[in-house]
Parts: sequence; structure tokens; C-alpha cells
Amino acid sequence: MVGVVTRKDHRRRGVAATITSELVRRHFDGGGDFVFLDAANEDAARIYERLGFSRFGANLVYR
Repeated sequence: MVGVVTRKDHRRRGVAATITSELVRRHFDGGGDFVFLDAANEDAARIYERLGFSRFGANLVYR
């Protein structure tokens, strides 16, 4: 899953949470072991945390 974006007029209706939950379910049903994601911002991170994701480590970038 890359670049999940919800149109402004459809935000705060659970669209991203519903899609993410379904994709995660399908992943595990298909034999997946884990899901890693990188939330673009705190609003997105809160959505994922409500779905059961937890913060783990930190990302470092060198430019």
C-alpha cells in the first residue's frame, strides 16, 4: 500500500481506515506475517494506531 490519500470532501468518514483494515485482513488471510507502514503525518498515524498498529523504532533519512 503506497500513497493512501482521501479526497478532502470524503475525509473523517472512515474511508482510509476501512480500506486499510480490509487490505491488512487480506494480507494475513493470504499467509502474511506482519505489516510495516510509514505514516506520512500524525493524523495518519492516529488512524493506524486505532486499527491496532503500534509505533516501533524510528526512520532515518540522509540527503
